[in-house]
Amino acid sequence: MHERRCHEKNRELKPGYNLQIATNHQFVLGFDVFPNPTDMRTLKPFLESFKLLNNFSTIVADAGYGSEENYQLILEEYEKDTSDSLHNVRKRTNEEI
Repeated sequence: MHERRCHEKNRELKPGYNLQIATNHQFVLGFDVFPNPTDMRTLKPFLESFKLLNNFSTIVADAGYGSEENYQLILEEYEKDTSDSLHNVRKRTNEEI
């Protein structure tokens, strides 16, 4: 794994990339590698690179992808249903308003 030095100069090494994998019934359908350290910022570019996306009506993602922006992206731009974890983000956001 490629690692990069931490900016705080405390001799820690941090991951230098983020691997994203799309699966269906435990079969790998696609993957991509991103320089972003968190999942939240990789959802949009990963979905754009995933060629089989039109074959599915639901996108299931864990809470690491949860954001209002990602929720709207899935519902409005891709017109797909979302997983419960992303619904919980929407619910929390609405309760805060």
